[in-house]
Amino acid sequence: MSRDHNMTIYEACLAYGPTYGQALTGYNFDGGQFDWFYALFTPLADVVYAYGAKPEEKSGAGASQVIAALGWGVNENFKNLWDTKALSKIGVDRQGAGILPRATESFSADQLKLVTQARRYKQAGNSASFGKTYKYLSDPELRRKETGDQEMVVKGALFSGARFQYLTWRNIKFVDCDFAGAYEIKLDAMENCSFESCKIVGIHGFGTMRNVQFYKCLSGGASVWGGGEESTNVRFEECQFIGDTSDRNHQGGIGTYGEAAFINCKVKWFALTGDAKLVVRGCECEDVRVTLSGEGLAASVLVENSKLRGEFRMIPARLQSLTIRDTQIDLLDLTGASVKGDVVMERVKGGVLKVGVRDARSLTLRDSQIYGAADNFNPRVFSMAADSVDQLLIDNVQFASGLQDVVKIGNTGPLTESQWSAVPQAAKTVRVFEVVVLLAKGFDVGFAHGAASGE
Repeated sequence: MSRDHNMTIYEACLAYGPTYGQALTGYNFDGGQFDWFYALFTPLADVVYAYGAKPEEKSGAGASQVIAALGWGVNENFKNLWDTKALSKIGVDRQGAGILPRATESFSADQLKLVTQARRYKQAGNSASFGKTYKYLSDPELRRKETGDQEMVVKGALFSGARFQYLTWRNIKFVDCDFAGAYEIKLDAMENCSFESCKIVGIHGFGTMRNVQFYKCLSGGASVWGGGEESTNVRFEECQFIGDTSDRNHQGGIGTYGEAAFINCKVKWFALTGDAKLVVRGCECEDVRVTLSGEGLAASVLVENSKLRGEFRMIPARLQSLTIRDTQIDLLDLTGASVKGDVVMERVKGGVLKVGVRDARSLTLRDSQIYGAADNFNPRVFSMAADSVDQLLIDNVQFASGLQDVVKIGNTGPLTESQWSAVPQAAKTVRVFEVVVLLAKGFDVGFAHGAASGE
């Protein structure tokens, strides 16, 4: 029934064809006026139809139009009377006494299921409705035979419900596209592709990515997507990755198991990864984790010209090297991170540095100001185990705090002169140059073992 489904005359024309004008125009809310002609329009009170989808395609992929018709029940309200005995209350919702017919109750739980199903059909049918483009995405070999390797542009598509698995996408530019769902996209590889102003949520696997760029893209919630092993030259530029919660168990992750670079991005409550190489440049991060633990891999990590608010956590992480330059840090936590090579931090300002790395060749902190957190729970602005590195260099650094126990190296307090003589003259070397410590109560530097030399 076009009226009962709240359709305009124009919508009825589109849905039912030229016979729409034969419908009765009387009070169809009166059961006595019922005519079987209405049943010819739709014999069902509640129905969802994915027009154009094949019967065997349960996802609705291929649908060009989705119609969701919900009945209003057995009653309708067409009089706007709050209290028939109080004429002053006529039109309580700022309408007149007579109104267009409307349902007397909201739709049922079963109708809500139908609406949800209609939405899924619409999502699945959207990407499939791109005709030849959809065929080329589903069959890259067909595309290669018909168009060669020229770039294909996909604009304004919604990818949800349609499955693209074990394929290789090459030379494709996605513009203003939405990617949603989980596990429908599981590619073998992606090469020479770009994403511009796209929204990507859910769980997606883009396979081994080579020369892929994401520009001004968005992702949120607990979305997890990115590239596989051996991914190279993957860039995320001016993108935003914003999670919903500070609970790490319900946060998403972005990156690759190969190389990844994040340039001028905003990241909050997300994990970043680049198991072979990770670059974070010009980014604003808040409570971000860096997870680097690929089998047999050790990442070279560069962080520069960035603002790391909250906690920047690299636990656990397998690093080849770590370089942080010209960056503002609230709290950097490297406790337990494994480093094969060197850790270099230059021109770092603010915050607390927990640099309890393992097996590093050297750690250099130079030309920096480490002011720490102004509370009694984080009194140390710099702490590390004495055996974390073979060589430690602190050069031209200001440590400042109004609390005791500002700098901590090792597990003990300052050694006395007699204790120094008992320390083995081993491989550990500490050099400290031009260090200024500003504090109220004391400066505590302790070595659990090892020798110190320098000025």
